[in-house]
Amino acid sequence: MTFFQILWGVLAIVAILVEAFTTELVSIWFFPASVISLILAICEVSIPIQIAVFVLVTVLSIVLFRSLLIKRIKPPKTTTNADALIGEKAVVIVPINNLEAQGQVKVRGQVWSARSEDPNVLIAVDSVVTVTAIEGVKLICHL
Repeated sequence: MTFFQILWGVLAIVAILVEAFTTELVSIWFFPASVISLILAICEVSIPIQIAVFVLVTVLSIVLFRSLLIKRIKPPKTTTNADALIGEKAVVIVPINNLEAQGQVKVRGQVWSARSEDPNVLIAVDSVVTVTAIEGVKLICHL
């Protein structure tokens, strides 16, 4: 075995091991490049071509596949806790009046302080509103 056959083989193994022990895509890009370069070394292709192919395949792997792999590997953001209330329907249980700083709604079985998205709009009891935002401990709602 030549030095470069060993080098490309070791690089492929190291790339996989490093990737296995990290949570980010760090070294996976070097694996296909090192395997292709190993094949070229076995076929006794010149060393400059092996190195050029290694660099080219690494760059192409990063450019072409990084964004695709990150989208597939990383789960989509899941709203939790209060953020999940945005877009939900709520029932007004205390009239919403921004000028008097009053108003409460019930959403998902929980009672929240509420304010109107439009400060000039009064919202009566039993109205169904949509939660559009959360500011502190108050839900911002609109009809």
